[in-house]
Amino acid sequence: MQDRIRTSSGIEHSDVAGRHTLASSAYLQAAAQPELKAGAVRPGMAAAYAAGAANLPFGVLRGYAGTDLAARTRLAWVDCPFTGERLAAVRAIRPDVGIVHAQQADRRGNVQLWGISGVQKEAVLASARSIVTVEELVDELVQRPGSIVIPTWTITAVAVAPGGAHPSYAHGYYDRDNAFYVAWDEISRDRERFGGWLADNVLGAVPA
Repeated sequence: MQDRIRTSSGIEHSDVAGRHTLASSAYLQAAAQPELKAGAVRPGMAAAYAAGAANLPFGVLRGYAGTDLAARTRLAWVDCPFTGERLAAVRAIRPDVGIVHAQQADRRGNVQLWGISGVQKEAVLASARSIVTVEELVDELVQRPGSIVIPTWTITAVAVAPGGAHPSYAHGYYDRDNAFYVAWDEISRDRERFGGWLADNVLGAVPA
């Protein structure tokens, strides 16, 4: 990996101690290596994905004005042709491959997700190819209040992966594993422990 644009490099803790978001020590160690260009934090990622999904060259937002973030990320300034307002512009993101996780897919390849969906729909629409992992395959999608259906023609492949959102949560299926997040703080500070964690939870992981 030579270049990485990120929204953050932290892990949110929500234990009883009320810890603040901590930067992952494993990420900070990797980012210090000369072969990795860590890139800039981009709070405008949602606008960038939305622009990519709409096949537009850039997205606009009111963020960054009056802050020092503009000097720390990749953006330009544009003037609204209707109001004259000064706005931040971020280059559209169009991934070669987008990967998201959702709750259900039907046998025709339509995907339904609900809860806090973020920009998962936009990420799929912006990508040249997309893979959606789901908790389960169903015969028919039952509409739910506030749900989003991503149609089959926008998706390259669907893979059934129960527990695919872990250690985060999948609304209606399982809760966030807070203990996992808390344990990660110490694991990420030790390279050997991190290697063991990577072997168990990523490289050697098998479906539940």
